[in-house]
Amino acid sequence: MANSSSGLLFTLMLCFPAIQLFGGETSFPAKVNGVAVRYTISTEEIEATPKWIESDSSPPVSARKAIDMATVKLPDVLFELFEKRGVRKEWEVDHVCLKRFDERWYWLVSFTRVIPPGAIGSGIQDESQIVVLMNGKVLLPKIKE
Repeated sequence: MANSSSGLLFTLMLCFPAIQLFGGETSFPAKVNGVAVRYTISTEEIEATPKWIESDSSPPVSARKAIDMATVKLPDVLFELFEKRGVRKEWEVDHVCLKRFDERWYWLVSFTRVIPPGAIGSGIQDESQIVVLMNGKVLLPKIKE
C-alpha cells in the first residue's frame, strides 16, 4: 500500500510545473484549447485559501467538487480567451492533479477533446486546464505574451 501511495504522489508531482512567486503574485503556465496561457494569483488570494491540515483525510475541496467546478467553468474560460463558446459535452476530464504551494494546495483539472472523424481537423486532440483553489475559486487564465 505504501508503494502505491508513493507512486500516486510522484505522479501528482509531475502533472504541473511548480508555481513561481514574483513580487506579490504567483504565476504558472498551462494550456487552454491548445494555446499557452498563464494563471496568475496574488499572494493575498493564495493566503485566503484554507490550509489542508495533515490530520484531515481529505482536502478542503474534494477532487469531485474540483472536477464539477472546472467542468462548469470551462465554456466560460474558452469564451473569454477565444471569443467562442466551447461545448461542454465535447470535453472529457483526462486527469486531475493535486499541487502544493507552501502550506496551501490547489487542483489542476485537465480536459481533452478529440475532433470527431469527418470534421475539419479531425483526429486533433486539444487540451485545456483549469485551476481550482481550495476555497472554491476557479482561476481564469490569460493568454501568454
